[in-house]
Amino acid sequence: MADIKTGVLLSLRDKFSQEIKGAGAATQKFASTAMSAVNKVDSVFSGMTAKLGALGVSLSLGAASNQIIDMDARLTRIGMTAGASAGQVNKLKQKIFEAAQDPNIKMDPSKIVDAIDVVMTKTGNLEYVNDNIRNVAVALQAAGASGEEMGDVFSEFQKNNFSADEISKLMDDLVKQGDQGEYTFQKFAKTGKAVLSAYSPIGNTVEDVKKLNAVMQILVAGTKNEEAAVTSLDAIMSELADPQKQEKLGLIGVAVRDSAGKFRDLADIMQDTLAVAEKEGNADFLGEIFGMSSMKAVRAFQQYGKNYKKLTDDLGNTTGALEAKSNRIAGTMKANLQNLQTTFLKFADTNLAKPLERLNNLLSYLSENPDRMEKVFNTIKYGLGAIVAVKGLATLSGFISTISNGIKSLTGGKMQTALGLGQGAASGMPVYVTNMGQSGLGATNGMPQGTGAGTTQTLGSIMNANARNFRAGAIQAGVLQTVTTGAVKTLAAI
Repeated sequence: MADIKTGVLLSLRDKFSQEIKGAGAATQKFASTAMSAVNKVDSVFSGMTAKLGALGVSLSLGAASNQIIDMDARLTRIGMTAGASAGQVNKLKQKIFEAAQDPNIKMDPSKIVDAIDVVMTKTGNLEYVNDNIRNVAVALQAAGASGEEMGDVFSEFQKNNFSADEISKLMDDLVKQGDQGEYTFQKFAKTGKAVLSAYSPIGNTVEDVKKLNAVMQILVAGTKNEEAAVTSLDAIMSELADPQKQEKLGLIGVAVRDSAGKFRDLADIMQDTLAVAEKEGNADFLGEIFGMSSMKAVRAFQQYGKNYKKLTDDLGNTTGALEAKSNRIAGTMKANLQNLQTTFLKFADTNLAKPLERLNNLLSYLSENPDRMEKVFNTIKYGLGAIVAVKGLATLSGFISTISNGIKSLTGGKMQTALGLGQGAASGMPVYVTNMGQSGLGATNGMPQGTGAGTTQTLGSIMNANARNFRAGAIQAGVLQTVTTGAVKTLAAI
């Protein structure tokens, strides 16, 4: 039977084309050993990830790429709130990674994003967010609160124009107060938004918040839980704001406001009120002024108010109190495993950034016109059989080259731009694959290997000549595989 020769014309667009002739036989060693090395390393890597997977750690580049895509999308939206540039958003992301990997923190960066998302939504102040990323991270780890809860607290701090240094010092004081009382920093993180709002008529300075937290120590001690304490605080603050209540209290010698018309500290008002009750012999008559919830606050001060001075003036040196709590959590196995996960995610972000950016540009170009996407699918439909039939052709570069060949009529220079190729990619190089053998690509498949002038360049010779442009190693191969898989899945979803 006569030999039947079939040919597949591929167009390789490569900015390294000028260097093809100088590659030589040295790169053939890469062609024959690279995938073997990758497979061996991948086997070991897979075994390690399987063991870590049992502990809740995933070292999958595919999973990491999904997390990176999600984080980039969220941070882009956050940046849009403040009109931030791509560079500013990237700087924000790097600061988040830096805080999440801090030896005294070691936490999931997505929780930091949760918190700053709330802050940006409510304040739109990117500078404030940048200044407080580490404060947010330390507070989250120390308190164990959700990102949304901590975001609410930091939003209130921003409304009060607190600086990052003031917030750091304040949180140290709150931690120390919680250690001496029953309203811990964890409880403040969960109820902070409500109590800061309720107490705002009295004041919103850093010192006011410190006094508020001391008040909450007393109310929680009296009511036995923070929810009831919050209700009691809200109730008495509402009643003290009522002019009629202020008048009734004035009749018994209690001033709610000072000579300048400003609210006095709640602790001072309670002290004066209870002084009158002591003269009367009991506090029951105050029920004619205050409602039931407010009376719980009055009785809490009656029983525990003596601790107020210790909780405000006698705290001592509180520097580093919050970070000390965060550090204890950071030393746990859970935090160390999370740090391993975060470190891998940051590594993947660094190595996947460019491939994902080019993939995104390509998909954007294709989506501009539905016909372009349809031609991609038609190319895959008609070329899949030929690609699969030739062993070794379904490598990443062969796959991309085949698709590029199928849609080359659409490019008009735009595809090269989308893929980020340089001037050297302006002209395509035809490659003829003829009678490929069973062993796939290489120099033993019956293909001419000449590289001199006038010699037809074969796929095998081009691949060998360009092999040095592919980085050796399992991680790089994994990155490329991830991008390819992502492209196929995205195209399928579209």
